[in-house]
Amino acid sequence: MATATKKIEKDIAEMVGALSDVIVVYPGGWGDSLPEDLKNRITMERLIRLMKGDLDLATNAECCAYLMTASLVAPMQYEWAEIYMYCFTQMMGDKAPEDVRLDSLNNYMMGKLDHLKRWIRTRQLQRRKERGRFEGQRQKDREPQQQTLPLEFDQEVTIVS
Repeated sequence: MATATKKIEKDIAEMVGALSDVIVVYPGGWGDSLPEDLKNRITMERLIRLMKGDLDLATNAECCAYLMTASLVAPMQYEWAEIYMYCFTQMMGDKAPEDVRLDSLNNYMMGKLDHLKRWIRTRQLQRRKERGRFEGQRQKDREPQQQTLPLEFDQEVTIVS
């Protein structure tokens, strides 16, 4: 019985997370410039990821949000620009314009994309835990949270979708 309850609590936490987890963006102040269409697509792709049961990786839309904000801060290296175009193509499907369409990546760049997706997902889960919305954690079990989190050099800026 306790195992079933834990599974239900985990499933509920993942559903709530799909709807309300933070969107990880590149530091530099451009997080508030994300288009509403991209925010909506992130939510939709999270729900699809939840239905597929693949919870270890961020979605292509989440990678696009991170790489979009990175591109607004400084010029991107060639490989990251290609990864950005690939994620955009995967996200948009047939609606992706031909001039930015990229249907495949080599193994090296797919490895970099996989690493980025895992890194983004890890940051989301860390922030969820900090906010007290992790699987099985009830209101009474939460410790008081600081109102603001200090940003260190290697921390990302996040916004709520």
